[in-house]
Amino acid sequence: MSLHGLFKKSINIPYDGDGGYPTAAQAREAAAAWCAHEGFSCTFTGTDADGNPLAEIDGVPHAILRRIGNRGSYNIICREL
Repeated sequence: MSLHGLFKKSINIPYDGDGGYPTAAQAREAAAAWCAHEGFSCTFTGTDADGNPLAEIDGVPHAILRRIGNRGSYNIICREL
């Protein structure tokens, strides 16, 4: 059994949506804004099978995941692939 998948890095992206589940476009916009603010390069490369955006952040592939958080809130996470 490999433990490699347990140690993947993830980044929580601020999402101040209107209280609704973020769309793929909103997730892309939030990730791009966060990368620009932090000084990282961000290139979107497509989508996964669930419609989540895929991106390279500073040359490292990431999935931009839309999640349901605590107490009914929603969040966006960039997880390293």
